[in-house]
Amino acid sequence: MNNPSPAKGFTLIELMIVVAILAIVTTIAVPAYTGYVKTAQRTEGWNNLNGLQLTLEEYYIENGTYTTDKGTSGLNWTPRPDSGGTNNFTYTIAAGDSGDIKTSYKITATSVSDSSVTFSLSGP
Repeated sequence: MNNPSPAKGFTLIELMIVVAILAIVTTIAVPAYTGYVKTAQRTEGWNNLNGLQLTLEEYYIENGTYTTDKGTSGLNWTPRPDSGGTNNFTYTIAAGDSGDIKTSYKITATSVSDSSVTFSLSGP
């Protein structure tokens, strides 16, 4: 007797169900992941901004004035990048409410990818 072996493989319906499930999972996972990335980038911006403020205050204690120079002749400060080695913000120092950098400052972090996202601190 000749017994035919059962068919091997997947039917078209089974493949379509798998594709539909993957599409549903993707539509949920991608926006959630994007939200986590943005939150991490904002945290990086705030942490660097607070670090810059601390460095600026230390400079004031030593020199009796604030400075806009983040380089080696000034604060000698560089932002810490994220875990991927990317700096997602640019940081600026300007004179604060008094209009004179010697007595007040305003520091701003601006997102590289979306310039509408900014954080700022000022003092004293």
